[in-house]
Amino acid sequence: MRTFLVERDLTGISMADLHGVAAAQQRHTALMRADGDRIYYLGSTFVPDEGRCQCLLEARDISVIAALNATANLPCTRIMQAVTLAMPPAATLG
Repeated sequence: MRTFLVERDLTGISMADLHGVAAAQQRHTALMRADGDRIYYLGSTFVPDEGRCQCLLEARDISVIAALNATANLPCTRIMQAVTLAMPPAATLG
């Protein structure tokens, strides 16, 4: 499994529509898993001032992520392979 970062341009989106995009992504990810694809939605970060959303997903390869965006009709600026770094709790940083 690999981790991918999906960038979405959601300039001008309402909060209700933003939640709709997240729900569609979760719903279609679950449907793809039910069909045998190993794909997992890990979460998103939205930057309202810039209208940018970055979504983290896991899948075997980029084609699975591309299929998710196409079948769910989700806006997608680009898909990149990513590495997730685990950070220690702030209290242990000194």
